[in-house]
Amino acid sequence: MGLNSIFEFDEYGILKVYENDKTKRNCNDYQKFWIEGNELIAFEYDVGFQYEILQLTSDSLIIKSKIVPAYLFKEENIKTTKDLEGDDIKFIRENGIIITLEKQKNVG
Repeated sequence: MGLNSIFEFDEYGILKVYENDKTKRNCNDYQKFWIEGNELIAFEYDVGFQYEILQLTSDSLIIKSKIVPAYLFKEENIKTTKDLEGDDIKFIRENGIIITLEKQKNVG
């Protein structure tokens, strides 16, 4: 998932993620989703990801994630064990990341 990723939620609970609006093939494996209370749950294989729903309208979905992006753990970012609690990682764990998904017009 990155900036300009496209998320396709279908009526059967299947989630497909595309790198951008030019990508023809989804980049995730078989993934299901559902809403439970105020959470969006995305489930792939045996791993579930929870996102707090902050706002849901017919045109947008705003969610909050406390999942730390994998790129922050790449070798060039982690030199010592202290880096595992760097400012960026600590901020995300405490505050989360706000993700805004907007409905695309004229697609399909």
